[in-house]
Amino acid sequence: MFALSPAGAALLVEAKRAKDIDELDWAKKNKDAGRVFIRHTLAEADFSTCLARAARLYPDHKILQHDALIATLPDDTRARLKPWSWGPVTLPPAYAVSGNAATFSIVPDCPFRVDLPDQTRRAFLVEIDRATMPVYRKNLYQTSLYKKWLGYHFGHRLKLHKTLFGWAGVRFLIVTTTPARVATALKIIKAMPDLYRDDHGEHFWFTDMASLIAAPDILTHPWQCADGKTKTILSASPVSTTSAVRHRSRQV
Repeated sequence: MFALSPAGAALLVEAKRAKDIDELDWAKKNKDAGRVFIRHTLAEADFSTCLARAARLYPDHKILQHDALIATLPDDTRARLKPWSWGPVTLPPAYAVSGNAATFSIVPDCPFRVDLPDQTRRAFLVEIDRATMPVYRKNLYQTSLYKKWLGYHFGHRLKLHKTLFGWAGVRFLIVTTTPARVATALKIIKAMPDLYRDDHGEHFWFTDMASLIAAPDILTHPWQCADGKTKTILSASPVSTTSAVRHRSRQV
């Protein structure tokens, strides 16, 4: 892992590889990066490495992430400060906090898309859970996996995946620390009436990082769902990026 210095930031701006980052205090940002942030960043890198390894194993499959995936998004989304921000999502009145509607956005850790040889596509938003927040917390003012699931679920009802990213569908992958934490998460998903009633939690897939890294490849690795079934990335429902969505985004 490397830290960016002010001089390095200025060099990236000069080379037109980044914009405005030379205006930030990188010395302070590097000092403020604590153990939790570093470990989470390393976990994101582990996940990205799994995708890169799969790209070598399946040369006829195109795996898009990072800048290559951002380039496929609608114009309005690419122009946002945080293109991958999911929201804002306002939860139904039943989830109000002290009489106030709960409204928030989520930025997934590792969005990616897999384009198969048959021209079908599968899109995913990934949450890397380092067990630094509780799985469930009743207070929606504070962070929890439960709060994120609500945001993703009700955002999915609003078809944010289509309006923001131009995707006909999406799956939410949660990579956590241990099989025991996966089991706890699945138990809570089943107890969430709105989410489980709609699709039995089928949009949320779980695994632990150690199992994922040890797997032969991420594309055929089994993910657990709340309905008791296991899924693989290659077996997910196809999605498409339509020109109609991209065109409409320019007119908003």
